[in-house]
Amino acid sequence: MMIVTMFAVLLLGLCVGAAVAHGAEAVMVRRRLGRPVCPYCAQGYAPLQWCATLAFIAGQGRCGHCGKVFRVPRLLCEVFVALCWALLVGRYGLSWRVFLGMV
Repeated sequence: MMIVTMFAVLLLGLCVGAAVAHGAEAVMVRRRLGRPVCPYCAQGYAPLQWCATLAFIAGQGRCGHCGKVFRVPRLLCEVFVALCWALLVGRYGLSWRVFLGMV
């Protein structure tokens, strides 16, 4: 049961990490929040590429328009958030306090 919980927390952490990375990238280039776009050609990513880590695992780690590889800080942010969430749940269990600490 704990393995299923950790896997679910990792997937949720990757999705939240993708949102954090997208927000940080939009703030850095002073762009409105919206659909994630390629920083090189400014074309929107396909929905399956919004989470860069899952896109790399699925073999779609490049922009569909210009062919450039996703930026490394985006990947690192997603993985970092997912690992932090997994470590919190692994250490303290799944409770409301841990959930509030993640937010």
